[in-house]
Parts: sequence; C-alpha cells; structure tokens
Amino acid sequence: MATSPTSRIAALVTEMQKQTSCITAYHEDNNVPGPSFDSETPNPSYPPNICAACAAALNAAQELTELLQGPQQLLLSQLAGQQYIYHRLIDQFDIARKVPLNGDVSYAELAAAISLDESALRRVLRYAISNRFFAEKRPGYVSHSTASRALAEDPAMRDLAGFLLDEICAGERRAVDALVKWPGTQEPTETGYALALGTDFWTVMANKPERARRFAGTMSQMTKGDDLSTRHVVDGYAWSSLGNSAKVVDIGGSTGSIGFALAEKYPRLEIVVQDLPQTIAGAVQRDGCNVRFMVHDMFEPQPVQGADVYFYRWIFHDWPDKYCLRMLRALIAALKPGARVVIMDAVMPSPGTVSNMMERTARYVRYSIGSEMDEEALTRCDLGCSTWLWDPASTLRSGSSTSGRRCSLRRTPALNSRVSGVRRDRDCRF
Repeated sequence: MATSPTSRIAALVTEMQKQTSCITAYHEDNNVPGPSFDSETPNPSYPPNICAACAAALNAAQELTELLQGPQQLLLSQLAGQQYIYHRLIDQFDIARKVPLNGDVSYAELAAAISLDESALRRVLRYAISNRFFAEKRPGYVSHSTASRALAEDPAMRDLAGFLLDEICAGERRAVDALVKWPGTQEPTETGYALALGTDFWTVMANKPERARRFAGTMSQMTKGDDLSTRHVVDGYAWSSLGNSAKVVDIGGSTGSIGFALAEKYPRLEIVVQDLPQTIAGAVQRDGCNVRFMVHDMFEPQPVQGADVYFYRWIFHDWPDKYCLRMLRALIAALKPGARVVIMDAVMPSPGTVSNMMERTARYVRYSIGSEMDEEALTRCDLGCSTWLWDPASTLRSGSSTSGRRCSLRRTPALNSRVSGVRRDRDCRF
C-alpha cells in the first residue's frame, strides 16, 4: 500500500528530529558551538558518525522541502534560481576579499572599488544575501556571513568557486547539445565542455596554467569534506599489509594531498605522486615526508618499475572505456608479479538504492566537465581475471567499499603482462 502524503511528512519530520538530536548532543557533550550563518561563529568539524547524521538530516529536509513545494515551485526552484549571477559577480570582482573580515563596507564604497554601478551591485548582492552569502546588518552596508567569510579566508574555496563557474557551468550548459551531436561518443573532445570551450577539459588545463592551478586547488578543497576525505583512502585499504618500504604510485595524484595523508600514517611507504607538468609545478614538497613528485602522462608507459601498488583515485570516471583501458595497458611493462592496481572512484548507484541526495550528486557528476560516459561504464568494470560489479547495494568479492561515500575503493587481483580481461562484451588483452 502506498504511503500517504501526511504519513510521509510525519516520517520525514521524525527522521530530522532523530538526526538533529544526535548533532545537538554532540555539540553539548563536547562544548562545541553549533553551526551558524554568523561569520563570527567557527564552522564545526564533525567526526564520521556526526557527518552521517548531518547527511541523513539534510536528505530528509530536502525531501520534505520538495514535497511541500509541489511541482511548479520545484520547477521554479531548479530553473529560476539564477544563483550563477551573484556567484559570477562575487568571483569576477573578488568581492569576498573586499569586504572587511571584521566590520562592514557601504555599497557605495564597494561599488567605487570595483567600478560598478552602485544600484546594480546592491540588487545582486542583496540576492546573494538572501542565499546566505554576505549579510546586511545595518542598512546600506555589507558584512560577512559564514559562507562569504570562508571565500575571503580560504584560497581553495575561491578556487572551488571559480572552477565551478568557469569549468562546470560551461560544460553543463552545452551537455544536451553534445548528446544530440555525438550520440554514443567515446571521445573527450565530443562533449558539452568541448562545445563551450572549443576543446576538451584536459587540453584547456594543459594550456592554461592558472586554470590548472585552480583545478588542483579545487581537488585539495574537496578532500576537506567528509564525502571525499583523505581518511577514506588512508583507512579504506590495508596499506600496512604491504610491508616496510613498499612503493606506492599515486597516478594523477595532483599536488599530493593523498600522498601526504598516506605518508603521515604510514611513514615507511615510499610514495610517488604523478601528474602533468602544469599540476606538478604547483606541488610543494613537505620536509620529513617520504613523498616525491614526478611528471607523467598516465596514457604513456609507466616509468616507475616494480611498485607494489599503482593507485588511481577519482580518475576513471572522467574517461570513456577505451581511454581507461589505455591507462591500464600503460602499466603492463612496469608490473611485477604480485603488484596491485587499486582504483578508488565514483560508483553509480542503481536507482533508489542510496539516499536521494547522494544519487542526485552522483548522477550530476556525469556531466561535471563534459565526461558524458555511458552509465554502464560506472556500474560494471572488469579488471584482471574477474568481473567487478560496482554496486553499493551488493557485497563485492575481493573488494572493499567506503560505504555511504561518493567514492568506493576496489582492489584488482594481482596483474601482470599476461593477464587478459573482459570488459562488457568485448575481449581485451592488457
């Protein structure tokens, strides 16, 4: 029997009360201030169990909001929000850093500082304020909220905002055009992003050093959230079982956030972080960490011979099948007997098997930088001699999953140059 709307409303309210009670108890037990829009209140950092409670509360609150909105208001909230406008203005004119961290600034002063019409600035910023970015505590003066203060103080937050505006929004606005123009494409140059920018994402990154630096900053910022926290890498695989002085190659490891996190907990591991020249140029070596950086194109033969683990984190979801296979084939000559390939990446859930908020995010990622990959490529992957079904609702043989998160950790069987694999209905030899 179908659940009545009124009983569903009651169930969602009960769920929110249950989860927020856990969150409130954590704050009270630990004497930690609760979250606030006030810029003077520090943003709390939660342990995993409280992060899970927050996610459950948010999912229930989102469903309740959309249930009560009804179809028309739901459509308007998704298509008529126009948050892009104020975020573009904030980013383009670096407004977050032009508002004092303590105190405020008048609209007139701010408009003069950025050479913009005061009336136009006021209209756009008051819209931002209604969406929790900045505050107007006295008429005609702008001060910070928690969110805008984070933009002012954290360069990686500004990198994230700029990346979303210039890269993500560009790709998503032309995604449908690309699906119509290139049905079933397997090429990164045939995407919404490529239509918008004239070439693929990786070519843009290769030729625009500042955008490449910002992308690396964005990836670093994303690891600060629990969903993509480095702890899922550090705790999600038995790194200690590799033994002393084992070598781990982090392929496409950006500026080393994962490598440094592993080195901190497992100082005897020898870690090599590989990425393209424009990314490695922005990496900063840390004293006392057994981490070194190396320029490497993951489609070219692997130069580090005989490592114990070759690690791909958050890489494969950006590439169609044939390019993923090229990456794996590039490892063959470097693999020693018993070497492992560890892949941590997006797992596309079967419809309705995870929270709506998590599923919504997972499906949106498909169009983040124009990687309009066939969904099957994210639900089934065959590596080595066995078939891997990437489904969070099932128990996976020889695999591990960081349950409830946006990445899952999988380990292939031992690979060598004589291993053959089957991918979908095609025979492929590695």
